[in-house]
Amino acid sequence: MKRNTVQKQIILEAIRKLDSHPTVDEVYEEVHELHPSISKVTVYRDLYQLADNHDIQRVMLPGELARYDTRLDHHYHFKCKVCGAIFDINADDVADEAAMDKKVEQKYGFKVDKHDVTFLGICPNCQKKLST
Repeated sequence: MKRNTVQKQIILEAIRKLDSHPTVDEVYEEVHELHPSISKVTVYRDLYQLADNHDIQRVMLPGELARYDTRLDHHYHFKCKVCGAIFDINADDVADEAAMDKKVEQKYGFKVDKHDVTFLGICPNCQKKLST
C-alpha cells in the first residue's frame, strides 16, 4: 500500500522548488528550513520510498551521490564539468532510442530493457564565462 504522508508532499515540493536534481542533503536543507521537525532520516526514507514507488526518479551519475528528479518520462542528463549543474535532455531530441537498442541487441546479443545516457561537457553559461 502506498501511503502519501504530509512529509512526503513537503519533500516533493522541495524537489520541485530546487529544480536542480538535488541530493538528499540539499532536499533536507530545503525541507528543514521551513519544517525543522522533519528529520534527515525521514527525508532519506521518504526519498527512497518515493523513488521505489516511481513518484520521483533516482538519478545515479558516475562518481556522484544519488540525485532526485520529479521528471518521470525517459530522458537523458547533461552534467556541466565546470559548474556541476545537471540538465535534462529530451531523449527524442538526440536519439532514435528504438534503433539504438536494436543495434546493441543485434551486434552484441543482449536484450535491452532500458538504457541511461549522461552527457558530460560545458553548459552555455560556463562557455560564456570561459570565453570572456
